[in-house]
Amino acid sequence: MTKYLFFFICPLISFSQLIPRKMTWGENYLEIERKYPDFTFTKFELPTDSLKYTDNESLKWFKYSGPIVTGGSTNIIEAEAYFVFFNNQFVLEYFILTPDRNQILQCDFLSDYCNLSSNLRELHNMTQSDRNPVSNEQSPHEVLLEYYQGMNDFARFDNEYRNLKSSYDSLKDSNKDKVYLYAVKTQRDLYFYNAQNLIDLNKVSFSESSSIFEPEKVHHSLTLINGRPHHILAYYSGMISPAIVLDFTQTIFKNK
Repeated sequence: MTKYLFFFICPLISFSQLIPRKMTWGENYLEIERKYPDFTFTKFELPTDSLKYTDNESLKWFKYSGPIVTGGSTNIIEAEAYFVFFNNQFVLEYFILTPDRNQILQCDFLSDYCNLSSNLRELHNMTQSDRNPVSNEQSPHEVLLEYYQGMNDFARFDNEYRNLKSSYDSLKDSNKDKVYLYAVKTQRDLYFYNAQNLIDLNKVSFSESSSIFEPEKVHHSLTLINGRPHHILAYYSGMISPAIVLDFTQTIFKNK
């Protein structure tokens, strides 16, 4: 079993918001205290015998939990932030966004994903690579809009059903009215099912990545990991392969 060695490296607790991308690729891990002097980090290190790389290589990271800025000074979101060093060189900045959000609120996850996606596309040439058999060829923004429209239709039919049901129960209306009552109920349930199906992360996932020609790689995703929705943003250096990013992801989610 992988064991982590950790200790606190900064005694201060800050109520500020962490701003991503202040570190420069290749910097030594000692720079993190200089770039973020008012933040508390916890250090983790994988023993070399647990790595998939050569025996000479090491992987350590510094974790921060709290609010971060994701685009503009007013766009603040709770996150777990990981600053990752490979052979003592900074190579990966990794964020798990809204980690404590109720997993039932998948529409809220998707709303945050769309907002961040808009910010990223202003800065990078992002390519969408969703897994979405329910609504093929639609962007996440279009999926979210269709979800809201579906839930509005559900609310409209739900209101009509409740009024009809109340009338039927009090006046004992005819069988003809009863048939119409259940037709409305069926239509209401269908709208709800279709809307929820659009963003069911058991069936769909959303992801996008920057161009391979950009010096700084960006990966942004909303997917199910260990049965829970996770909204992830990762920046990584061209100095490492995507396999190392994947290995790090698997490592931190082992115990989640």
